[in-house]
Amino acid sequence: MKMSSETNVHYKSYKAGKKWLISAIALTSFMLIGLTTTDVSADSASNTNAATVTATDPPQTSQVIASSAITSSSDTSSTADIAATDASSANSSTEISTDSMASNDSSQLSTSSSVSSATSASTNSSLSTTPAMAVSTATVNSASPAATSSASATSVSASPASITADSEDNIVSGQFGTAKWELNEGTLTIHEGTLEAGKGNWSEYAGNITAVTVDEGVNANRDSSYLFSGLHVATEMNLENLNTEAVDDMSYMFSGNHNLVSLAVSSWAIENVENMSYMFSENRKLTGIDVTSWYTASVELMTGMFNTASSLTDLDVSGWDTSNVDDMRGMFNGDSSLTTLDVSNWDVAKVEDMSLMFKDTTSLNSLDVSNWEVDKVEAMNEMFYGASSLTFLDVSSWDTGKVESTRFMFAQTTNLKELDPSSWDTGKIDDMTAMFNGASSLTSLDLSDWDTGKVESLFATFAATTELTFLDVSTWDTSKVEDMSATFAGIAASNLDVSDWNTSKVDNMSMMFERASNLTALDLSNWNTSKVDNMSYMFKEASSLTSLDLSNWDTGKVDNVLSMFDGASGLTSLDVGTWDTGKFEDTARMFADTTSLSSINFDNWDTGGVDTMTSMFENAASLTYLPVNKWDTGRVTDMTNLFKGMNNLQTLDISNWDMGKVTYVEDMFGQTNSLWQITLGERTYLNPSANLMDAPGSDTLIPGTRYQNVAAYWQDIGNGTVNSPTGAYYTANDLMTMYENSVEPATTYVWAQKAAAPIMVTLINVDTGKTVTTDSLRGALGDVLDLTNYGTGTYLGGLIPNGYRYAEGNDLKGFTQPSDLEWTGDQQNVTVYVVVGNESSGTGVTPEEETGGESEVTPPTEESQTETDTEMNTNMTQPDPIEQDETTITGSDGRGDIQPTTLPSTSNSPTNANDLTSNSQVTGTLPQTGDQTTNRAIIFAGFCILGISLAGVLVLKRKHS
Repeated sequence: MKMSSETNVHYKSYKAGKKWLISAIALTSFMLIGLTTTDVSADSASNTNAATVTATDPPQTSQVIASSAITSSSDTSSTADIAATDASSANSSTEISTDSMASNDSSQLSTSSSVSSATSASTNSSLSTTPAMAVSTATVNSASPAATSSASATSVSASPASITADSEDNIVSGQFGTAKWELNEGTLTIHEGTLEAGKGNWSEYAGNITAVTVDEGVNANRDSSYLFSGLHVATEMNLENLNTEAVDDMSYMFSGNHNLVSLAVSSWAIENVENMSYMFSENRKLTGIDVTSWYTASVELMTGMFNTASSLTDLDVSGWDTSNVDDMRGMFNGDSSLTTLDVSNWDVAKVEDMSLMFKDTTSLNSLDVSNWEVDKVEAMNEMFYGASSLTFLDVSSWDTGKVESTRFMFAQTTNLKELDPSSWDTGKIDDMTAMFNGASSLTSLDLSDWDTGKVESLFATFAATTELTFLDVSTWDTSKVEDMSATFAGIAASNLDVSDWNTSKVDNMSMMFERASNLTALDLSNWNTSKVDNMSYMFKEASSLTSLDLSNWDTGKVDNVLSMFDGASGLTSLDVGTWDTGKFEDTARMFADTTSLSSINFDNWDTGGVDTMTSMFENAASLTYLPVNKWDTGRVTDMTNLFKGMNNLQTLDISNWDMGKVTYVEDMFGQTNSLWQITLGERTYLNPSANLMDAPGSDTLIPGTRYQNVAAYWQDIGNGTVNSPTGAYYTANDLMTMYENSVEPATTYVWAQKAAAPIMVTLINVDTGKTVTTDSLRGALGDVLDLTNYGTGTYLGGLIPNGYRYAEGNDLKGFTQPSDLEWTGDQQNVTVYVVVGNESSGTGVTPEEETGGESEVTPPTEESQTETDTEMNTNMTQPDPIEQDETTITGSDGRGDIQPTTLPSTSNSPTNANDLTSNSQVTGTLPQTGDQTTNRAIIFAGFCILGISLAGVLVLKRKHS
């Protein structure tokens, strides 16, 4: 079908009109879209890219040290020795000795004690190398040559006429008294007759005698002491035929027979015997002796009777009559294989000495002494020492009114869990040395009613009581105590009241609270320390103590403070500024590993007598400053590791130190990673082994300041200041080398530095995720906020806008907002999250505008929005960047042959925002707005075009119709 010409024209016109309409609508829409442009705001910081305010604790160096111990050893002498050896980290030694703690008894047995402390540069240890501190005592031993008061040692040697040897038949014969004997193929046979007193003359062939036998009709002498002693290779003795009816002294009769396995004496008649001292002493292989039927009613001395018969497992003495015995000292000492021993029915009413009685009976798991009447006993020292298998001991009803010494009484009873001596009469006790030392399973002791008015020694009394959580000694009278060394070393108690103790006579406090790691507080403020000369290790590893008031202590006589606070890692402050230190000689490791100690005052200390400062402040990692410039170091020879590990120490002045006698400076400054300022003087003699740390690389923020490095060099401040140095540059090694033979005047060296980039602050509303705009930040958001003088700390004024509160993190659901903003001194970018709140940090007006949207409280008017936009654009104008030039620096003032170094200029002019590193850039762009009058004209024109286009379409349509 063909269209007419009119219809064709109309159709084209209609199509053209339609195109015009579509074009007009599109143009209008484009204009409107262009006008609906959202202001571009500063980038909203997310929680992941926001600057985080953190405080990083310095790494703490743990020192593994040997725990203190006092161990026991036995030898063939009659002397009991007490020794505690302590190795430390200093190159000096200290020896403390005390006089004999016990007077010689009737057996001529003596006891002495000594404590020695040796130090070395490489070892740091406490009293011993065993897990728990123990004080050592050497025990009374069986082979003592001393005889008791009732019998003297008698040695009988055979005359040539009485001993003959037949080499052909390998037979030796002799006569002792009227009894003849012969030694044939190792067997000694004694024939009928009466023996002489004392040791048999066959002892000349002791190395050949392996067995002993006795014929019927052999009568023992009244004095049979040492009769068969010292036959050290003999393994068996059958002495059943020996008539002992006349014997009254059997002391040391079999002592020293180390290989004796079998001994037959069960049928002996001993009703007249009075002395059995050390009778079986040191029979180390003897597993059993049948003495069940012995009648012991006449015996007075049983001192050391079974001493160190260490293989005995079978011993029945339950039926013995001990009613006349007055000395049981060391009776079962060292019988380490005995598991049971029944002495429950013994009558001990006359016994005066029970010291060492059950010492080192390490396998004895039960012992009933509950009914013993001990009212005449004067000595109980070491009585249960080392009875390490006992778990329970009932001594609650004992009358101890005459006891004078309890030293080491319960020491090393490591499994003893129950002990109640609370009702004891201790009025005459003068020595409590190590009484409970190493009783590591005891959990409580109530000693509050004890009378300690005569006690002179508390050395290691409660040392290594590692489970003892309750101890009441608050009312003790310590007015006569002279030695308090190691008294509470290693105790488990967290609370200890000794505030009222009288310490006026104490001269030794070394190790007193060493390793008392659970103690949280100690009141020692009123202690009289005027006579104390040794405070070494006193608070070593008392790691839970947070404070100590020792400001009033009189230290005028103290000469040894070695490791005094070593490892007291919980201490935060210490006031020792008024101490009289004129007699100090050894300060090695005095403050080592006090990792929490942030302040200490000792700038007026008199150190003129000190000869070693090894590791004195090693790992005192929280101290930032040490006032030591006035110290007299003229006698010091060793400064090894002196400041090592003080990784927060920032400044140090030792320009007045005289180091003329110092021979060791190894690692003196090792790991002082924050030390950026040091002042050295004319007598400061150093060398590269001192290990001064190199300055870090460029742009590293200098600790505690708003300055940063310009290069990895130390710099003489010259004519400048510490923050604006002008002198020569040095590596750390060059600087130490230059002071090997120092003649330099006092000079301060710092890390080469310039003013650090300012902190950039961004405030983001957590609810909207949009940046807050305000003029409270000394300009618009993103402007530089100068916090140069604030460093690490809290700052709020002028930072948080009115109507907002600071938020931690970006989740505010149910979160209580803190009132302060905290940051560390090394931050350059801070992103702050805020929330609209009722509490205002300023004048209480409504919150300011946020970019990219409407205010959460009150929409802005056109006038206020225009003012804000104009002000923000004005405030964000950045100055021109600071230009960097290149400067050649040389060591030209006679301080070593330092090569010229090309370094950046050290201009201290603040770097502006355009010169910041990537970490210092403001993220996002500031909001931009246009001319609102022009916008209205464009909108009006668009609607006009749209109207004309619609009218044209309608005309064409009507024409077509």
